[in-house]
Amino acid sequence: MTLTGGKSTSCYLAPEDVSSNTDLTKVTMEITGDKSLIVIAGQGYDKGSWCAYIDFTAARAGNLIITAKYNGKIIKQWNITITSDWQEYLGYYSWRKSVENQIWTNDMELKDKLDAAQNYIKTHFKYKNGAPQYVYAYSEGIADCFTASHFFGDFAKDAGAQVKYVSTHTGNMYDYIAYAISDGGHVFNRVLLNGQWVNYDAQPPLS
Repeated sequence: MTLTGGKSTSCYLAPEDVSSNTDLTKVTMEITGDKSLIVIAGQGYDKGSWCAYIDFTAARAGNLIITAKYNGKIIKQWNITITSDWQEYLGYYSWRKSVENQIWTNDMELKDKLDAAQNYIKTHFKYKNGAPQYVYAYSEGIADCFTASHFFGDFAKDAGAQVKYVSTHTGNMYDYIAYAISDGGHVFNRVLLNGQWVNYDAQPPLS
C-alpha cells in the first residue's frame, strides 16, 4: 500500500477474510516500524461492518508494517509506504513542541503540565464554532471544543499522561477523539491522575 502525506486509509479484516472460528473482536493490529509515520484515528472492532480495523493518516515519509494477529498468530500483513510528508501536520507538531518548551519545565509535576496546557489553549485561542481541523486551527488562533480537545489530548500524551475523549451526550470515554465527536454534544478530555480520572475542558471562553 502506497500513500502520500495527508492521505487517510484503513486496514481491515471482514468476516469473509477469515475462517469462521476467528473472533474478529479479538484481532489486534500491531505496527512494526516508526509509529510516528502515521496518525491513528481509530482501531478495534466495528460493530456496524463486523470488521477488525485500524484507521490512520499518513504523516511522514517512510515505511512500516501493520500486522493483524489473532491468538498470537499472523492473519494478514500490510506493507505501508509513505512517499511524502504531511506538511500541515508537521507544522502543527512543530508548533506543539515549541509551546511545550515555553510552558513546561523538566521539574514540573504532570498535573502542573496539564494545567499549563489547558490554560495556554484557553488564553491563546478564541472560540469559534466549527473551527477547522487541528492541523489548520492552531495557526489561525481559533478553536471549538473538538479542536481544543484534540490540542489538549496531544499535549497530555506528550506529557506522558493517559488521556481519554468524552462526549457530554453519552459520558463514554474513548481513546480516539473521532468516537467522542460521533456521539454528539460537547467534547472534553479526561486524564488519569493518581488513579483517578480528572476532567479537563480546554475550550476557550465563548465570549
